[in-house]
Amino acid sequence: MRSIFFVLLLLASFWVLYLGLRERPAPLAAPEHVRSTQPAATRNTQTAESAQSVRFDRASRGYAVFRARGCQTCHGTDATGSRMGPSLADTRLHFDRTTLAEYLADPNTVIGENDRLLELQARYPRIEMPAYPDLSESDLAELVTFLLEPEVR
Repeated sequence: MRSIFFVLLLLASFWVLYLGLRERPAPLAAPEHVRSTQPAATRNTQTAESAQSVRFDRASRGYAVFRARGCQTCHGTDATGSRMGPSLADTRLHFDRTTLAEYLADPNTVIGENDRLLELQARYPRIEMPAYPDLSESDLAELVTFLLEPEVR
């Protein structure tokens, strides 16, 4: 009986590991206005380094809103992304305060106008970015500040 349980556990573990490795999203190319004329190898290294050099302020009110709304479920505890959602480390490169606030209130109004967001939506098809129209103005402002003003090391 124990051996059957062990075999089933082993098969289940293999299956989860196999699916986890297969469903890892491919790297997303930088948008045109961020692309550089440097060789691709250097660009990829710089992109990876810049994403790692961003640290979000976990003591901020914006992080509390981020956690309260469950954003870490898809974007990770440190907002560095997961298999369910992209990293938010480069949000400041793609949004201004007004557009990000509009996007958080109702993503569908902004997605259709933005090729990068359409590409992200295709990369993460399982989960749709939820709308947060009920965020108070102060919570929305704190969340926008949290996402647009991380500490860059």
